[in-house]
Amino acid sequence: MLRLIPTKLLRGATVHVRDPTITSVCLLLLPLPRNQHPRSTTTVAATTETRSRTLCFLQDSCGLSPEAAGAAAKTITLKTTENPIAVLALLRNYGFSNPQIADILSRWPRFLLASPDKTLKPKLDFFRAELGLSDAVLLNVLTAHPWVLMGSLENKISPNLAFLRSIIGDETKLSTVIRRWIPLIVSDLPGRLLPAMEALRSYGATDAG
Repeated sequence: MLRLIPTKLLRGATVHVRDPTITSVCLLLLPLPRNQHPRSTTTVAATTETRSRTLCFLQDSCGLSPEAAGAAAKTITLKTTENPIAVLALLRNYGFSNPQIADILSRWPRFLLASPDKTLKPKLDFFRAELGLSDAVLLNVLTAHPWVLMGSLENKISPNLAFLRSIIGDETKLSTVIRRWIPLIVSDLPGRLLPAMEALRSYGATDAG
C-alpha cells in the first residue's frame, strides 16, 4: 500500500498525494499569487517598443542628440507619434527652425505632448498679434522660454499683458520688457508688483508720466 505524503500547497491547504511526482506537477499547475506572477513577455516587449519609438522619434524627427534623446525619454513616453508630429508641424509652420525645435525639446520634452490646436496655436497667435515683437525676436524669446506657452491664455497671459500695459503705457517700452523677460507674462504680476509699487509710493515715488 502506497504511503500518503502530506504536502503544503501555496494557498495554505494541506492535501495528501500518493506520489511525489504528482506533487510537483500539481504545484506547477497551481496559479501563483498575484505578486508572484512573472512579468509577461508581452508587457516587456511593449515597454521596449515604446521606449524605442520615443528615442527614435526624438532623434530622427526632432533632431536631438542620442544623449539628449535619452534624457528626454526619461521624462516622456510616446505611445503614438500622431500628436508629436502635429506639434512639430505647427512649430515649423510658425517659423521655428530645426535647431530651435531641438533646443526647445531638449529642455522641455513635454512640449510634444501639448495640444497643437488648443494649447499652442492660440498663444502663438496672441503673442504675434499683441507683443509688438518681430517674428525673429519672438521666436528667439519663446525658444529660450518655451514653457511660457503652457500658461493659461485667459487666466494669466492676457490679464498680465493688460496689467503691464496699464503700468508701462508706452508700447516700445512694453516690448523691451517682454523681450528681456517674457516669463513675467505667466507670473503673478499683480501679487508681486502692486505691493512693491505701493511701498515706493509711500516713500514719495510717483508714477512715470
